[in-house]
Amino acid sequence: MRALVLTACLVLATGCGARETSSGVSTTAADEPPPTSIDEDADDEQQPPPFVLASVGGRQVGVQSTYCITGPNVGTCADYVEIGPPRTLSVVRPGETVQLVLEDVSTAKGSVSVLRLGCDRQLSSLELAGATTDWAVDLEPGSYELEVFVVFETASTNGDTSASLGLLVDESATPEVVPAPRRPDCPSG
Repeated sequence: MRALVLTACLVLATGCGARETSSGVSTTAADEPPPTSIDEDADDEQQPPPFVLASVGGRQVGVQSTYCITGPNVGTCADYVEIGPPRTLSVVRPGETVQLVLEDVSTAKGSVSVLRLGCDRQLSSLELAGATTDWAVDLEPGSYELEVFVVFETASTNGDTSASLGLLVDESATPEVVPAPRRPDCPSG
């Protein structure tokens, strides 16, 4: 998945990898940690649309990672070596339907890789059916990371983006959005 994200960015936009900071200094995004949220001071056209997990327990905005955006007045990319871990977990019950939403887009196509929180091995995946996808959570109890990659189009731009979301499947816990553990352990086996 990580290789796909980097390859897609290279194909979609020339010059991915360097960006200019607000102070005018050019930096290589791979050397920086992924942002925890989208830069609210930047022009909306220069930022990817937020990816949201909506559940009974609330709304979780994904940790933004690699993205490329092009349009008449914009051409910007940010590359990271890997998608950052989620900062929060949406607590859901097994079988609960959640919505995966890429906000403010006219079209979207992508996929989600499901991993145990803190692990690298993909357990399953799902295709995104447009800007909003309903998903009946079919996972065993435990903590998970959802790594999302989407190609999108808005009224004035197009591009790709990736993000990470957290999920805690627990049939007895109160549905809510909670902080993710600081150092999740990947269960053995």
